[in-house]
Amino acid sequence: MSDDPNSIKASASDKKPAPIIDGEAKIIGRFNAEQSQQIRERQKARSNMMGIILMSLCVLFFAITIVKIGVWG
Repeated sequence: MSDDPNSIKASASDKKPAPIIDGEAKIIGRFNAEQSQQIRERQKARSNMMGIILMSLCVLFFAITIVKIGVWG
């Protein structure tokens, strides 16, 4: 190492952890691979449930509209 005052010295606390690739997920920061996988599984389950709820509302609104028009009612 030179004694150049313009050189930047990085301490261990200045370095960010390198991304760890776990399948499709990149893990950066405070979570390990297992915790990150659990978080992704919860997010996927939540997303699937929201999709089911939204599709159910679409079917309900469609049914209400058809009944109000009087085609089947």
